Amino acid sequence: MNADLRTRLQESLGGAYVVERELGGGGMSRVFLAEETAFRRKVVVKVLAPELAEGLSAERFAREVRLVAQLQHPNIVPVLTAGASDGLPYFTMPFVTGESLRSLLNTGPIPVRAAVPLLRDVAKALAYAHKQGVVHRDIKPENILLSEGVAVVTDFGIAKALSNAGTNARDGTLTRLGTTIGTPAYMAPEQAAGDPAIDHRADLYAWGVVAYEVLAGRHPFAHKRSAHELIAAHISEPVPPLESGIAPPVVTLVRQCLAKDPNERPVSATELVDTLEGSSSSSPWATVDVAAAIAVLPFTNLSGDPNDEYFSDGMTEELIYALSAVKTLRVTARTSSFAFKRTAFDAREVASRLGVSAIVEGSVRRGGQRLRISVRLVNAKDGYERWSQRFDREVSDVFAVQEEIARSIAGELEVQFSGNVKSDAARPATRDLLALEQYLKGRFAWNQRTEAASADAVRYFESAVARDPHFARAYAGLADAYLALPMYARTPPTDAWPNAKAAALKALALDATLAEAHTALAYGTMLYEWDWPRAEASFLEAIMFDPAYSTAHHWYADFLAGRGRVEEALQEMQIAHSLDPVSRITGAELGWMLHLTGRSDDALRQLDQLLQLDPNYAHGHFIRGIVLTQQAEYPGAIAALRKALTLGGFYAFAQGVLVYALARAKQRPEAEHALAELAVRASTERIPPFAFALAYTGLGDFDTAFMWLDRAVAQRDELLAENFFDPLFGPLRSEQRSHDVMLRLGAVPIAPNVAT
Repeated sequence: MNADLRTRLQESLGGAYVVERELGGGGMSRVFLAEETAFRRKVVVKVLAPELAEGLSAERFAREVRLVAQLQHPNIVPVLTAGASDGLPYFTMPFVTGESLRSLLNTGPIPVRAAVPLLRDVAKALAYAHKQGVVHRDIKPENILLSEGVAVVTDFGIAKALSNAGTNARDGTLTRLGTTIGTPAYMAPEQAAGDPAIDHRADLYAWGVVAYEVLAGRHPFAHKRSAHELIAAHISEPVPPLESGIAPPVVTLVRQCLAKDPNERPVSATELVDTLEGSSSSSPWATVDVAAAIAVLPFTNLSGDPNDEYFSDGMTEELIYALSAVKTLRVTARTSSFAFKRTAFDAREVASRLGVSAIVEGSVRRGGQRLRISVRLVNAKDGYERWSQRFDREVSDVFAVQEEIARSIAGELEVQFSGNVKSDAARPATRDLLALEQYLKGRFAWNQRTEAASADAVRYFESAVARDPHFARAYAGLADAYLALPMYARTPPTDAWPNAKAAALKALALDATLAEAHTALAYGTMLYEWDWPRAEASFLEAIMFDPAYSTAHHWYADFLAGRGRVEEALQEMQIAHSLDPVSRITGAELGWMLHLTGRSDDALRQLDQLLQLDPNYAHGHFIRGIVLTQQAEYPGAIAALRKALTLGGFYAFAQGVLVYALARAKQRPEAEHALAELAVRASTERIPPFAFALAYTGLGDFDTAFMWLDRAVAQRDELLAENFFDPLFGPLRSEQRSHDVMLRLGAVPIAPNVAT
């Protein structure tokens, strides 16, 4: 039988399946890839090992599998069918593209920020299955698959089916097999001891072993070689403590799951999910301790020549960059710091607005080839000066003096610069002052998020890299600018993304640790290639290189929202906003994340605060229009959306929401007119299909909406990549037809109370 199992399996299955090849196996089964002919879909056929099949009732096994096939959850690979082939029971499951957790572990350590979402997905699967009365009994890295950025658990309920199908089963256990159902390396002590009354807490123990292995990079009893040694260790040996660097809540959770006594473990897997999701803006797995929080305000130009303004701004920009490299120092992002340029706020008020403990202020006077730079460090609590110094230098020494100032400030704050800084932190971004000026202008334009400003940003960044072809951050800025063109300037992605990708790769060739470039590459990979695992890996790499880079957290939040992981998305956006608290874009996007998670009132408060600072910010009005539409406050929504369109922000998306709001406000003629305007523009420029899908959803024409969604999937619409889980799409997501869209998006369903 074993010599020609594939042939015999094909003969037994007949025409219902075409067996293509063996995928491997081991343990309980041999695994084959097949195509189910009726549905033309790939499936996995698992044939039980002969030693397990002996003494089993194949008919009863199939009946038991059909019972557990009722498990339907985004983090569980469901069982489809069961039967017997040549006397050996088999079962089928969907074929999941991706790799196993074991394969990932074999490539090296997994970053903590990537590990925790993975472990949370497994905990969610356990929580759901346990509520249905199903215990897995064999949680291990080989049974955890990573697909489209989501962890899914396979073989749920098979151990139970084996147990209940035994011909000598007694009280629901397969006494002949004893402890052989399961894997010794991951068995709970009571399971290893052969206790027939094991319950869901055995799965919690196995989850703890997997979590330990993922976080520590090794099994807790890695020194044990044989199955007998492993079982003995689980029963009697203490678990070595996890290394420092992992957040205490996570360490405590893993330790509790690995308790020898089941009564000392968490009550349910829901506790695991709650702990890993957290409830605050700072993720529970954040590991960097911040010794001080600081903001560098724009240096004042005392030269008397307005044309020297770029010089003082450049000095500020470079000092922010240098100080940001100190890992134990949180430095407010440039966007928020520059919001206070030429304002009358005193240091204490600024510090309160930015949430920092100290302020750096300064001035630059340039006369010919001589510089005088004055800097002072102000305590935020009392407004008193902690340190000040004057630097008289030649203009050619400007880049060296930036490092000198940064080291002096870090020393005054008692933060060790040496050993806690990126290797290239002291290296100037560029030695060409005019290139730096063009870079600064490009960043300012890029932050406007309008059609005209997006085109300006490209021009400025291209000028910067033309002057200095080794200016890595300018190439990263150019990548960001090209990424913005399809959304804000209606440039086709086929034109914009290749240029953005080339610029990001050039930046990384010049500086492989540049978080800005990793972030741009991740965002474009997400929007235009739909390669979710690679995009998430790049986001996590960016955050690893620079945890204080606000845009990395911002765009990673957009990624998570597009996968339906909206609570995680909110946490990341809160981090982005805390790093750049006066940034208009993160302020607006924080409002959107609050809306995604069902916190509409909080979203409106956030957006109202933002628009008080800048009443003409198009993106703020646009998000406000979305929230008000969801709240059925249609007059206000329509006014906000029209304001956003007038100000020039996010045309296609905003017009689609406007159609939606007008239709829901029972202003159908106006809605159809707005839709016609969108269609007219689509004849001469690219309008993402997502916008039409949203418009027809508002009109209640779901068939046409799904037609446009199909086009959006086929075209890899960048709007669909991150916006499908907006509550406005709730009516569509409630239909079975949306399941295929979710699968293509690698997404999980949003909470029911949020989706409608």
